[in-house]
Amino acid sequence: MNRTDFVYLADMLGMIDKIEQFVSGVDFESFAEDERTQFAVFHALEVIGEAANKLSKEFAEKNPSVSVREAVELRNILIHGYDLIRLEVVWKTIEENLPELKQQLLVSQSHLGSVAP
Repeated sequence: MNRTDFVYLADMLGMIDKIEQFVSGVDFESFAEDERTQFAVFHALEVIGEAANKLSKEFAEKNPSVSVREAVELRNILIHGYDLIRLEVVWKTIEENLPELKQQLLVSQSHLGSVAP
């Protein structure tokens, strides 16, 4: 894994932290009614997907358990298929997929050692 991968992992983790802040204490109904929070979460998910898309092929080969493909697919829907966005799917991603992705990224980042900036 190279130095650039470390930066992309840090970007992804930073956006996950932001999403956690945005939805802290919020239930689905409140999220569905709050366009400002939706917009912030969508943007953070887009950044996560963009950073995931830029991770090196080497990273993907060495870390097959990291859910990079799903992050990129969600980003593509948010960017290109805005009319396809279902809040229930986004909420499920926040509740179920992001915590798992965060742990995967933290493990990958911890293996970088001296490559870190």
